[in-house]
Amino acid sequence: MTARPHRPRLSSRIEVRFHIVDDEEHVVLLDTHTQQVLEISVRDWHILEQADGSRDLDALCLAATRLGFYRGESEIRQLLEELDDAGVLDDGLPHITRAPPVPVDRSPKDRPLEPLPGFRLYCDGRGTCCRAYGSVPFLPEEALRARVHAQDASLPIARSLLFAPLRGAQRDDASEPFAVALVQGRCAFLNLNNLCDLHSALGHDKKPFACQAYPAVYVDDGVAIRVSPTPECACIFDSAGGHRGSGLVSPGATRREHLHEMVEPRPVPDPVPLTERHATDRAALRCWSVSVHRRLLGEREPDLDAPGFALAMAAAMADGALSADVAPTSLEALRPWVQAFRSRAEDVAETQDAWRGASDLSRHVARWISDALRDADVFAAPPRPETERFYLASLAWGHRVATGGRTLAHGLRDRATRMLVARAMASSPSRPAALSHPLALLEAAVRNLGITGYADELDSR
Repeated sequence: MTARPHRPRLSSRIEVRFHIVDDEEHVVLLDTHTQQVLEISVRDWHILEQADGSRDLDALCLAATRLGFYRGESEIRQLLEELDDAGVLDDGLPHITRAPPVPVDRSPKDRPLEPLPGFRLYCDGRGTCCRAYGSVPFLPEEALRARVHAQDASLPIARSLLFAPLRGAQRDDASEPFAVALVQGRCAFLNLNNLCDLHSALGHDKKPFACQAYPAVYVDDGVAIRVSPTPECACIFDSAGGHRGSGLVSPGATRREHLHEMVEPRPVPDPVPLTERHATDRAALRCWSVSVHRRLLGEREPDLDAPGFALAMAAAMADGALSADVAPTSLEALRPWVQAFRSRAEDVAETQDAWRGASDLSRHVARWISDALRDADVFAAPPRPETERFYLASLAWGHRVATGGRTLAHGLRDRATRMLVARAMASSPSRPAALSHPLALLEAAVRNLGITGYADELDSR
């Protein structure tokens, strides 16, 4: 039998989140490797905070006594044993190695910016993006400013539970960000009018930087920095082709040096893996992305089927060809992908139902996805041509499918699958009437609820 941790510590792979669910405080532990979700009491959390890898059971009892949480050694022992049985504890202090300073390979200051052509973002102010994510990161100085603001604000959560470490029970570095508490799945600072309290009271520039930068994504392909919107909010799709709103970069920003100092563009891998056996260079990817964008958003093929087009391009890559000059193909090859997505979605919906509140958007979306895949014929659901073409075009322009850590062919099949799932969601009787653009909510849920790796075991040749 494996020995219990002598000086226990919550593993750094565990995400701790504070939630207000139906007016009750919950502490949720998410294992980012297994997607297992555990719940503990607030009192147990305060005890777990003291388990930093330096205290044995006796020392933890003393610490709990000092804080006023001690109710007996047996109770603390039981808590630790239950957490250890769940596999979320490590033993001893974290092994932190400080590498010697080395120059960071950052994008050159004069690297040009290439925003998604013709795109302007108009925010509808409904706060959907503040309700769709399990973590909203605050840098230390941002969290401090928010705590000060919270003293005068009417928040439905104790200030001691307003922030948690982004991972684990302790922050190993003073520069690490915090995760803000969620109230019914909403950021604690999103008020009942669906407006950000920090924005309203302090100004846009006092919001967390992650919120200020959203939804722009910056990707460096070695020649330019492509800027595109992450398609996880209905406003993205509503803005497509419109003239209201503002660009993804500030007026006059044309080079890397014009971006906020905290923006760090993602690099495109070089070479770019097409499949497990074939690769190409970044110059070819740039040309391909422009061709894909033009073909999808051009006027010559208004009925071009985006999922079939993505699948055809992925099939061509099996022979090493990177081309946008292919005809959309049958979607039958995606049946195992849809089945894998359905299996993962059912597990996620069951997990979310177990602990999220009745009005939590993430719970509704998880159940909506699962029910749609159970009740609807994915392959018979009607397409949403304009939405799907813009979705794939913006992803291609932004090199988003090439920077996910998987092959380009795998990424295209994955995105084709998501488009089919969104079609089923749009046709589902369980679709919430007030929610538009299922594809946007699906995209947010895939990342937020741990669905991303659903197809990792599938053939991606």
